[in-house]
Amino acid sequence: MARSGEPDREEEANEQMKTVYPLINSLHSIYMDDPSFGESGENGIIYSTVLPGSGNIIGGKAVLVRNFSKDIGDAYVMDVGIKAALGYNPRSTTEWKGERPSTRMGAIAMLRENFIKARKMQRLIQEEKKVIDGVEPITEVFIDILSGKYKMMVHVHKEDDVIVLIQLVREFGIRWLQTIVLMCIEQRFLQH
Repeated sequence: MARSGEPDREEEANEQMKTVYPLINSLHSIYMDDPSFGESGENGIIYSTVLPGSGNIIGGKAVLVRNFSKDIGDAYVMDVGIKAALGYNPRSTTEWKGERPSTRMGAIAMLRENFIKARKMQRLIQEEKKVIDGVEPITEVFIDILSGKYKMMVHVHKEDDVIVLIQLVREFGIRWLQTIVLMCIEQRFLQH
């Protein structure tokens, strides 16, 4: 989504309109004429998982693609999960549009708000007081995370981001096997 040889202003890794927007699909910002796909294939890497950037708390859907395809329709293999980010990246985007956190506690509050709403709606559906067709699309994606349909792929910076993630997983019953943590952490964490 940040194409090789293209100007930085043309990259499409982060959508700037909302900080929690799981309806974004990274497939829709992939350009198969990016020379990186051809170079990957020449070096024996024939598949890639493409995730939205980490500027948003929920950046959208990650997908698996074939690197050797002529267009995104042919390249698409499957959905992989929903990209999330904790730590510094989503806090560094306060100038973007929409409601934006300036602290990790604000970012976590925004995640919790969506999971609480999804859990309540999930119960109403189970009790047959609501039907899935009446659920807002964003809440439906959070229900899908809670039910295990989508994995969360979470980018963290520091060990405390991991601790907060563990707390969220426990609070909302998200199974660890369905939560993939992408770590970009300081060297000192690796030494522990």
